[in-house]
Amino acid sequence: MSVLRQDLRYAIRALGRNPGFSIVAILTLALGIGANTAVFSVVQAVLLRPLPFRDAGQLVQLWETGPWSGPRGPVSPYNFEDWRRDNRSLPLMAAYGYESFTLTGGAAAERLTGLRVTSGFFPTLGAGAERGRTFVPDDDRPDSRVAVLSHAAWLRRFGGAGDIVGRTIILNDEPYAIVGVMPATFAFPSPRTEIWTAPAYELTRKARGSHYLFAIGRMAPSVTLARAQSELDAVAARLAVQFPESNAKSGVLAVPLREELVGNLRFALLVLWGAVAMVLLIAAANAANLLLVRAAARQRETAIRAALGASLTRLVRQLLTESLVLAAIGGALGVALAAWGTRLILATGGRVLPGLVTVRVDPAVLGFTALITVLTGLLFGTAPALWHARAGLRTAARAGGGLAGGGRSGTRLRFTLAAAEIAVALMLVVGAGLLLQSFWRLRHVDTGFDPSGMITLRISVSESRFPESARRARFYQAVADRIAAIPGVTRVGAVNDLPFSGSRTTSSFAVETGGQPLPPDVVTDADHRTVNPDYFAAMGVRLVAGRLFTVHDDASAQPAIIVNEALSRRFFANGQAVAGRLRVRGRSWDVVGVVSDAKHDDLSALGAPATMYTAIAQDETAPWTFLAVRVARDPASMIAAVRAAAQEVDRNVPAYDVSLMEDRLDGAVAGQRLNAVLLAVFGAVALALAAIGIYGVINYAVTLQTKEIGLRVALGARTADVLRLVVGQGARYAAAGIAAGVLAALVVTRVLTRLLYGVRPTDVTTFAGAALLLAAVALAACWIPGRRAARLDPIVALRQE
Repeated sequence: MSVLRQDLRYAIRALGRNPGFSIVAILTLALGIGANTAVFSVVQAVLLRPLPFRDAGQLVQLWETGPWSGPRGPVSPYNFEDWRRDNRSLPLMAAYGYESFTLTGGAAAERLTGLRVTSGFFPTLGAGAERGRTFVPDDDRPDSRVAVLSHAAWLRRFGGAGDIVGRTIILNDEPYAIVGVMPATFAFPSPRTEIWTAPAYELTRKARGSHYLFAIGRMAPSVTLARAQSELDAVAARLAVQFPESNAKSGVLAVPLREELVGNLRFALLVLWGAVAMVLLIAAANAANLLLVRAAARQRETAIRAALGASLTRLVRQLLTESLVLAAIGGALGVALAAWGTRLILATGGRVLPGLVTVRVDPAVLGFTALITVLTGLLFGTAPALWHARAGLRTAARAGGGLAGGGRSGTRLRFTLAAAEIAVALMLVVGAGLLLQSFWRLRHVDTGFDPSGMITLRISVSESRFPESARRARFYQAVADRIAAIPGVTRVGAVNDLPFSGSRTTSSFAVETGGQPLPPDVVTDADHRTVNPDYFAAMGVRLVAGRLFTVHDDASAQPAIIVNEALSRRFFANGQAVAGRLRVRGRSWDVVGVVSDAKHDDLSALGAPATMYTAIAQDETAPWTFLAVRVARDPASMIAAVRAAAQEVDRNVPAYDVSLMEDRLDGAVAGQRLNAVLLAVFGAVALALAAIGIYGVINYAVTLQTKEIGLRVALGARTADVLRLVVGQGARYAAAGIAAGVLAALVVTRVLTRLLYGVRPTDVTTFAGAALLLAAVALAACWIPGRRAARLDPIVALRQE
């Protein structure tokens, strides 16, 4: 232990004698370690830390599959009841549906985000109430009206009242009894959920073919996912036989809840983690180069220690101690940088991170940081320590000699490390370039509508106050008319499912006239929008054929329907839908127009989904609508006026989910932005470190060659000759690094294929641009010490020892 303390004291004194070297090495390591710590804190929170539920590994998300939903879709309540009754692998199962509640009775109506759930919801998640109780089986009755509050909603809306349990509140104009308050640690499906109510559904009001619920289940401790899936498949097969009209091609898919929450984020996070690992390698190589340069200056000191009897092991241990002290200080500073980096990640991509995870620098992250700090210290310190110690022993044996730092082996090692830094930096720059290109292309995809100058908002009404569809339609139009009266508002469109709002409704249909023959397995399902006459003009959706809706398309007129180009091409002869007829929801509709395609929720989709539009005054109107408000001025400056006008029609119907359409589109590419921005940051750091590395090596080489350069100048060498000598020396290694980096990038970037849109992983322009950028940076790093060498006074240079 005394020897260790002695080594530590000596290491600290040695680093203190060279503050410039120490500061550069520490900052270099801090960047690499801090970046790794920040990304690992996200990886640990999303992929490694258990979900905040009891035995979370037993939880699964349940989806219904079928031709109407694709790989996964919402669940029919009838089918859910059969799954729950007839399976043994998941003893606990619950269904829930998203709901927004209007809370009245206070100074102003307020919107609460919540769920309608079955009584098994909280037991399935293994959660109990902090106050009162959760739901019991009797709460599944159709006439039950009970609610459980989130801890945050209890504090914010009710001031943490101690008598909250048993209190009656008015939700959607109906009385609900509050039976419990959840702990602050509970949040499902997201921290934004403020209230849960029962019952989840009323079976007498829906057909088996209606799919609108979500479901979760808890597997028995001894049950595997494969066994649970097999048993659910058997139940689905029986239902397909028993109910062929609704379930002929229907199935069940069980997905681990963590996988459901993480989705494609797992792959993107692992790619980013690999990128910061490369940054750490460059930082370690830079630190190793700094140690090699410093070792050359300390060779006489090491030779004296060797002459006094220090062994190779003793010398190496002392030098490694210095490396580990550097790494430890860099790691401590890296933790501070990681806290800032974590905030950057959350600010850039917080919308794509699962809501149930909390990113923080916790003990596990600190343990990871300590581990990589030690490994980094050993990584960048071992080779220089061995080389330094052996060189010192050789010098001691010769009892003299020149600087070992000028030897071929030392020079070759330093240049090799610098070339490796350039190769790794080039891979990161290429990856960043590909992702930035992909993000730019995705953000500039033609959506089929004009998002600029548009404010969007949502209003919902209670079915108890607005039981008739026609009354709801009149109310929505009254709100649209009130907003349209605001100076600067040009159009106000109303629609049940706004693009990029997270809301989607589909309906099956049949082509009665004008259709073309279809294969028997083609599903005649389409997105179904109910809109007011101004919707298309407000959104900037073009009329392709026929006409748009007018105020005359009301309940007394022949039902009219408009389809988009995708539906017209796919289901009508010669793509001519106008004058054809569709049967939707048991009624015949005349196709009066065709409009341009518009994307709904996926910018990267190859085409738009088949979509049909019906007039809000002619169709069954949902208890909610979105308004698309087209304005002639800066839309952000008009949000408050639009919100206020929307609520003037009825103070008990709040306007919510207010945002610019541009912001909705930004949210749709938040994941791609996170990947592109972070990899660009890592690429820039790698580029800077590589430049510092090549500059340091060339600068030191010039120092070692001072006499040679002075002699050349004395013999008549011109400035260009000296520049060519110095820059050419670095350029050879830089070219080798660029060549190695290009070859490696051709392999590595194929991993990014899943993250790219509209650009190939081997894009020639990106590779060429990255190579030219690295070449320019390397040449600039070589040119600076080259200019200094060219200006040497030959007399001064030749007098140096």
